[in-house]
Amino acid sequence: MRLASVRYFCSNKNRLVFRGVSKSHKDFELARLGIVKLPSFPLPEINKQYKDRMSMAQTHNEGKTKNSKFSSWTLDREIAEIYAGDEGVILEVELPEQQLQWSPDVYWENEVLVRENINNARVTQINK
Repeated sequence: MRLASVRYFCSNKNRLVFRGVSKSHKDFELARLGIVKLPSFPLPEINKQYKDRMSMAQTHNEGKTKNSKFSSWTLDREIAEIYAGDEGVILEVELPEQQLQWSPDVYWENEVLVRENINNARVTQINK
C-alpha cells in the first residue's frame, strides 16, 4: 500500500475543491442544497480516539468515516464526477488553503480533507 506524503497547506491562496455525492448517499438531500455537515462529538472524545490530526486523516482514508471529523474532497472534478454517479451532485467550493489538509490518498484520488461544515457549495446536478 502506498501512502502519499501528508502536507498541510500554509499559504493564503484559495483552492477550488470538488466533492461528488451519489443519490444513494445518506446526506444526498443536504448536498443538493450545497451543505456538508460533519458529525459532532466533544473534543475530549476525539482526543481519546486519535493521537493527532494525522492519525485521524489516516483512519478516514482507510474508510472509517462514520465519526470522522473530515469530509473528503478532491482537486480533480473528474474524480468527483465518478463519485457522484449518474444521478448525483458535484459540490464545488473555493476554500482558503489553511482549511485543507492533504489526505494520505492511498486511492490516488487527489484527495484533500476539510475539517469544517460547508454551507454554500455550488451544486451541479448530474443527469446521465
